[in-house]
Formats: sequence, structure tokens, C-alpha cells
Amino acid sequence: MTSTKQPSDTNFTLRRPVSDRAALLLLSLLAFGLRVYHLTFQSLWRDEVDSIRFAARALPELLRMFTKPGENGPLFFAALRPWLAVAGQSEFALRYQAVLAGMLAVPLTYALARRLIAIGSNGSWQFPHGLTLRNVPLIAALLVATGPYLVWYSQEGKMYAVLTALALAACLVFLRAVEEGRWWQWLL
Repeated sequence: MTSTKQPSDTNFTLRRPVSDRAALLLLSLLAFGLRVYHLTFQSLWRDEVDSIRFAARALPELLRMFTKPGENGPLFFAALRPWLAVAGQSEFALRYQAVLAGMLAVPLTYALARRLIAIGSNGSWQFPHGLTLRNVPLIAALLVATGPYLVWYSQEGKMYAVLTALALAACLVFLRAVEEGRWWQWLL
């Protein structure tokens, strides 16, 4: 007797169709275009100038400065330091790291939405107007690609876009750790 093994719902729904990959690529390019358009239209804000100043400080001084209550954490500025050393300290260079982080948020959102749907889907969700669960990750990615505040924060040389991308990545790693039971992923 031979058995035909059917893919589980989770494995089946986590597979990305070619059309989704093409759409995700287009959404990522759209996100890039929206974020890089007029990137240097405005001069640096005071907060962005502070980012450059803080990143230029020696690490021990940076750590001491941010141990005071009410100050921002030093991790972003410590990571910004090598970026500015390579890319330069122009308005474009400072803001471009946020553009890349904001663009990265698009596929991360898509991946997170697909994984959440795979976990919670039992086929009982009904959407109006012919929408299906398959559309939800692309719609979520579209909203992140075109959301005005996300575009705006991806054009500032601050930590907002980087934190967004890191939070999405942390959610994905957490879900994988829970699903697969790998203890080392909890460390990430």
C-alpha cells in the first residue's frame, strides 16, 4: 500500500508562488523609490545632526552619555558609526541607511504575515470582494511600502526605520523559535 503524502496546511501556505515573489519585488522597488525620492530635499534636522555627532564619539563616552534617564540608547549610534565611516557624512549617506531599513521592512512584513496566517489559518476566514488569505501578506507589504509615516521615517537619519525592521525580524525569529522549538533561536 502506498501513501500519498499531502503537504500540511502550514507547509503549503508558507510556500510562495512565483507571482507573489514578483509582486514582492515590485513592492520593494516601489518602497525604495518612494523612500529615495527627494531624500535630500530638506536639510538635516537637529536630531539628524545629533545622530552624526553622537556616532562620532568614542564608544565609552557614548555609553556614559546614554546612561542618564531620558536619553536614547547608544546601540543605533554605535551601529551608525561604521556606516558613516564607509558612506560618508552627507545628508544622503546618513539617510540612506534608513531607506534600506525601510525597504527591508516590506519583505519582512510579507514574511511575517504569511507565517501568522499559516499558524492561525484553518480555512474559516472569509473576506469580502473576493479577497483571500493569500492576498493578505501582499496587502500588508503594500501598506508598509506606501504608508506615509513609514516612508517619512525611512527618510530620516534616525533610528525609526531601523527599529521597525529589527522589530519585524525579531517577530519572525520568535515565531520560528516557537514553531520549531530550537532553543538557540530564543537567544536571537
